[in-house]
Amino acid sequence: MTDTGAAAGAGGWDFYISYSHADRDWASWVAWQLRQAGHRVTLPDWDFVPGTNWMVMADQAIQESERTIALLSDAYLASEHGKLEWLAAVTASPPGHTSRLLPIRVEDCAQPGILQQIVSFDLFGRSEEEARRYLLGRIRQALAGSATPRKPPRFPGAQESTPTTEPVFPALAESPVMPHPLGEPLKSHKGAVRPVPAVRTVAFSPDGRLLASAGEDRRVRLWDLTNPAQPHKIGYSFSGGTGTVRAAAFSPDGEVLVAGGSDRIVRCWNVADPGSPTLLHETKSGHSGQVRTLAFSTDGRFLATGSRDSSVRLWRVTGPGNLQPLGLARHTESVNSVVFSPDGRLLASASDDEKVRLWSIADPAHLRSAGRPLTSNRVMWSAVFSPNGATLATSGSDLTIRLWNVANPGEPQQIGRPLTGHTARVRSVAFSPDGRLLVSCSEDNSVRLWHVADPASPFPVGGPLTGHSGDVVAVAFSPDGRCVASASFDATVRLWAVG
Repeated sequence: MTDTGAAAGAGGWDFYISYSHADRDWASWVAWQLRQAGHRVTLPDWDFVPGTNWMVMADQAIQESERTIALLSDAYLASEHGKLEWLAAVTASPPGHTSRLLPIRVEDCAQPGILQQIVSFDLFGRSEEEARRYLLGRIRQALAGSATPRKPPRFPGAQESTPTTEPVFPALAESPVMPHPLGEPLKSHKGAVRPVPAVRTVAFSPDGRLLASAGEDRRVRLWDLTNPAQPHKIGYSFSGGTGTVRAAAFSPDGEVLVAGGSDRIVRCWNVADPGSPTLLHETKSGHSGQVRTLAFSTDGRFLATGSRDSSVRLWRVTGPGNLQPLGLARHTESVNSVVFSPDGRLLASASDDEKVRLWSIADPAHLRSAGRPLTSNRVMWSAVFSPNGATLATSGSDLTIRLWNVANPGEPQQIGRPLTGHTARVRSVAFSPDGRLLVSCSEDNSVRLWHVADPASPFPVGGPLTGHSGDVVAVAFSPDGRCVASASFDATVRLWAVG
């Protein structure tokens, strides 16, 4: 980011901000957001220092800026000084359809005269994060001279569209549109255990074209996401055993789906042909309680399982569906989540004993503690490593999400303050593939997104995503990072477009 002094010496600014004294807070906020995004901005309150001639500086800034942003309000429109500035920007505009004046309304006010003819946009009436994203999106369009969408518009005819060969999601980093539901909820898990059986787990295949879901109906279901706006069931669901299916995961090559649950058996299916999955093996887990969680290592050489019996077990994958038991580690209460670090050297497990533990798998036959446990004051439900392995996110019954620096796993350190916003237990968290976003879900029936590119300064992305009518207990990011899937006690799976 370049400061305004350097920018002026280099031959101009991107934006000069014109505003009334009553709107100084809005002006400061807008200037800060634009500077953080890398734009060269001059703001009188910050840049017109004592000893300078205000009128001369303002005139120079208007002439040397690509755009003058006029923050419109009743106070601004009543200001003679404001009128002189926006008229100067209009006068400086070259012949043609593009104006060097960019009006932005910060309150509901009329746009008189010439201002009616210049396209503006509104920041008021939005949450801070929504306003930030909307501001940067519209600024991007103004500089590009186009608001052409980055995906084809929906066909307005009555015919159903044919699924495309590539997933279609709006691009998060380039679109001002906030996260929103994608299509209708997926409903196919029906009353084996209760009238409305919970969906307990969701998992994307590595190529993002399949989604697996499973739960209390004891069934595993595959969904085709070739066109994620119109997902559809593939074939028939298949039996996940004699009890609730609590966890499922695809192997890194996408050919094997593994699931485990209440009957303490780990089942492996060949899903290379998702229309005809083939059961490869049923392996007794060795756990004396239900299998609550499982995960593959990034290279596919290992599988980890966690159980209600307080234990974590490591397995060597010796072939498609073939599992050889290795090391065993223990908490003092039920294990709710297991996850491998991206480099495969660590395994993290979250437990009812209010701890997340890090285990070294340097000797796979003998899991050993890699350092002191990460603790909170309540049950730990979920743990997940960032894609670079330096950060671990955890969630639990204290209604918060915590970020930890685990670059030195022997001395993990909490980063900043816990993320708050959920009003009930936070059951699951997941990082986007690029590590910029974190998604969380809660028993408050909602899903939330957080911007965590800088773990020391995280912030929420919009408000809660609502639509589920029951506890949301599992979330997952698609491999391209453009979609989130959530599983709920309301017996549905929902897809959310991110961006």
